[in-house]
Parts: sequence; structure tokens; C-alpha cells
Amino acid sequence: MTDHTYTYPKLIKLALPIMLGNFFQMLYNLADTFFLGKIGKEALSAPSISMNLIFFMIVFAFGFSNAGTTLISQSKGKGDRDRMDFYLGQMTSLILAIAVLISILGIIFTDSLLVLMQVPEDTFEYTSSYLRIIFSGIPFMFMSFVLRSSLQGIGNSLTPLLVQSLTVVLNIILDPILIFGFGPVPSMTVRGAAYATVFSRIVASAVGVAILLRGRRGIKLKFRNMKPDRKAMKLLLKIGIPASVGQGISALGFTVLQGVV
Repeated sequence: MTDHTYTYPKLIKLALPIMLGNFFQMLYNLADTFFLGKIGKEALSAPSISMNLIFFMIVFAFGFSNAGTTLISQSKGKGDRDRMDFYLGQMTSLILAIAVLISILGIIFTDSLLVLMQVPEDTFEYTSSYLRIIFSGIPFMFMSFVLRSSLQGIGNSLTPLLVQSLTVVLNIILDPILIFGFGPVPSMTVRGAAYATVFSRIVASAVGVAILLRGRRGIKLKFRNMKPDRKAMKLLLKIGIPASVGQGISALGFTVLQGVV
């Protein structure tokens, strides 16, 4: 009974920020949808159609970042601070490599993906321009996952939530400015929504990297630890691939279903 009394509050303290973080992640697209809805259904379709593809990328990245969380958590349990920092560096290198690859391929094959999804002709151009900009910001989005996963691995889920909530607020502020225009800032409609999202993620990434480089939260990002280590990468892939594939298949199913419907 006593164990439960101490365990439940700790679980809630750890889980609640994670749940709120997932909610804030959805707000990125919901904010774009809300403001673009004031322009017209063609503009509104861009974030709506893109949502499943973006969700697929998110869950794919989560598989590998969760692998990092596992290894960092195990190292913390052993009291091995150097190993924690080492796995943070390895996870950062792996996720950045995956992010850059997805970003490049996504930009190149945006139109092909939309054709496979059978996106209507009247919304194709809007969705294509929106998605290309989003793809360009994938490395920054994935870096925010590095912050989240590494700190969650040492039991700190509040700091990533605060960073994420800050950038969601920034996205909500920037959306109407870049979509409709304000003062010297021209109206960019759909592209403005995408730029607002990417800029917000750049801020999140910069703040996250600064936090990890300082190392004041119990774990530190060191550049020497980012040099790929064969054993560490093999371990991250061994844990991350099954999780990424499993979650990715579910997300991909929704994307395919969207094309059929």
C-alpha cells in the first residue's frame, strides 16, 4: 500500500507532461487548419491532407528516439553519467541522419506522394507547396524529439513540455501574421502556415540543443559522442526499427486509406 502511495504520484508526474506534449504536437496542425479555413476549402485541405504523412514521420522518429530513451534510462539506473551522455550523442547522430534523408527524399518526391494519395487537382498545388516547406523543417522537428526522449530517459518530462508549449504559442502567433500578412509582412496563405510551423520548430530545436549542450538537466550533449559507434548504432537500430515499423505501418494505413477515400 505504501509502495503504491509513492509510485502513483511519480507515474502521474512523469506521464502527464508526456500526454500534454502529444496534445501540443497536434495543435501545430490544428492551428494551421483553423486559420487556413478562413481562406477557403482549397487552402484548408493542405494541412488536412498532409496530417497523416506528418503523423507517419513523427511515429517513425519516435521509434528511434524511444530506443535512445531506453538506453539512457538504463544508464541512469546504473549511475553511469558518461554512458548517458554517450547514448545521447549516438541517438542525436542517428536521428539527424534519418531526418536529413527523409527531408531530402520528401522534397524530391512530394508530388509523387500526393499523386499516390490521389489528392484532387484543385488542392494539389496548395498541398504540394505546404508539404515541401514542412519537409524542409524535418531535421528541426526531429531534434525536438531528441530533447524530449533524452530528458524523459532521466525522468524529466516537464522541460520538453515547456519548450513545446512555448513553440506552439509562437506558431499560433505567427500563423495569422504569415497567412494573412501584417504590416510589411506580405500574405503568404498556405506557405505562410508552413513557414510559421517550421520557424517554431527551429526555435524549439535551438532551445533544446542549448539545454542539452549546457548539461544542467542531468545529461549533456557532447560533440565527441556524436561520432557514430558501430555497437551503439546497432543497438539503437535493434530497439528502434521494430517500434518504428510497427507504429509506422499504422500511420501509413491511415495515409493509404485517405487516398482510397
